[in-house]
Amino acid sequence: MGERIRRLLARLKGTPPALTTEELIRVVLDRAARPSDRDDAAIELGRHDDPAVEDALLRIVHDAASSSLLKEDCGLSLAEIWSRRDRLDVPLAATLPPPVLRIALSVLKDRRPEWKGSLAALDSSAN
Repeated sequence: MGERIRRLLARLKGTPPALTTEELIRVVLDRAARPSDRDDAAIELGRHDDPAVEDALLRIVHDAASSSLLKEDCGLSLAEIWSRRDRLDVPLAATLPPPVLRIALSVLKDRRPEWKGSLAALDSSAN
């Protein structure tokens, strides 16, 4: 079984993360790291509430050199963080590139139906 699958299964089971928040941020921002490690770190960061996490994920999302998969993983994690914190910064979310915004919106629409009005305003930006 691959390391990525092991980590995803551990996440589903609620196993505590193997790396600290700071270590995960270092991995996700490290352009020399393996792409699969960066993707795993981006996904895992969705479980962390340190303010530096959101900043790191946003840096990746707006980095032209980052892969589309990594950006989408960051969008997923941002949506998880915003949903868990019960806080959506609409102007900030509107800055996400359309593919990333679509991923985030799909998560938020499912988890936060009460945000329907705010999310509708973002829908036009996602297309």
